[in-house]
Amino acid sequence: MADREALRSANEHLAELVRNNADWLIDFAMVNPPHCHASNDLEDAVERLELRGLKLVPSSWYPCQDCVHDVYERAVSLGIPVQSAEIFGYPDGRR
Repeated sequence: MADREALRSANEHLAELVRNNADWLIDFAMVNPPHCHASNDLEDAVERLELRGLKLVPSSWYPCQDCVHDVYERAVSLGIPVQSAEIFGYPDGRR
């Protein structure tokens, strides 16, 4: 799900699903860090949709890349937890 609009739509759908069950479900926004609007999309998901965390699934990017640091910093400023899926390998191709 690297497409920005697909991720925004998924976040909106998730917010709607969780809205009536927020006492036992915690919703995590998804963004694609290489997209230039990722940090703003995260802020929108937290402030407008009231999502309460961030889920990162590395796909064609690595958690140590500069583009991800902006997203990490925005998550910290919003005071939300970050969950990252496991990755196997290194940016230079080592395993």
